[in-house]
Amino acid sequence: MRIAYCIGVLAGIVLLACIGCDDSRTDRDAPEPAADTATGTPEYAETAAKPAAGTVTIELEMPEGYKINDAAPTKIVLKAGDAPVTFADGKNELVLEKPTFPAVTPVTFGSGAGTLEIEYVVHYCNTGVPQQCYTARGTLSAPVAAEEAATAMNVAAVITIEPPGETTEFPNLPMGN
Repeated sequence: MRIAYCIGVLAGIVLLACIGCDDSRTDRDAPEPAADTATGTPEYAETAAKPAAGTVTIELEMPEGYKINDAAPTKIVLKAGDAPVTFADGKNELVLEKPTFPAVTPVTFGSGAGTLEIEYVVHYCNTGVPQQCYTARGTLSAPVAAEEAATAMNVAAVITIEPPGETTEFPNLPMGN
């Protein structure tokens, strides 16, 4: 009887915590902000790369007072699409789970031009209030042109996370420890 009472109380607490929740969200999802909790989709100038072995480098800029949430699955997906970029084993897509930054990935640049798409999900927390965590999602587009006259052997992009504002501040539920 006491166990049933405790379960009922816990269910009531969970119900109260979820009043006003969007049913499509999970406890780790942040709301979809108007642009993003990052800087949106920045336009990069085209990088001319020499057709040969090279690298793609992804940097991460965090706002002061925030850090990556090591307990959550930060992820970057690199998609070559029409870009003259090939990842290991000849693949045109690469998934980086819990990368360290800067994330440097070996690639092979072919011939031609196109756009490298960089999708990301970064989970981050306030260093002063570790239970206050957020999620930033976005896509970066990096135009690439591979040509013999080029000298570059690296395509670089920066994920810039903006501090959460009043309209995007929806902390995730704390993760169990």
